Amino acid sequence: MATIKNGILGKFNGSVGNITGYNLAGQMVVREKAINVANPSTPAQEAQRANLKYAIEIYKVLKPLLIYSLRERDKKQTVFSEFLRLNLNTSIVNSTVDLDKLIISKPNSPSVELSLELETGINNIASGTVI
Repeated sequence: MATIKNGILGKFNGSVGNITGYNLAGQMVVREKAINVANPSTPAQEAQRANLKYAIEIYKVLKPLLIYSLRERDKKQTVFSEFLRLNLNTSIVNSTVDLDKLIISKPNSPSVELSLELETGINNIASGTVI
């Protein structure tokens, strides 16, 4: 994988032949298309995909709050990736969201009190409070 600012191809998104270009955290990235993709779809992969689905649904609901509460993060880290880093495999496990463990801000962030009512397709949400 190579990053370019203004190479012979210039800035582009999408594919040209076997080369794909896209913008990643403000940098132009060019990579070769994958030809042979192995997707064994193991039980562990399926479980992780289910957890990610739940994380995305929770993120959609909390996005306006998370933009504010997770603003202290690495320069290249997005709010979404920071939310996943903090919660995937800790508060979102086995297709269940444990609200007692859900992290929506970092220790040095301003205090936020949250009361929410979820109406999503998520069926397995453990009861708890988020502060």
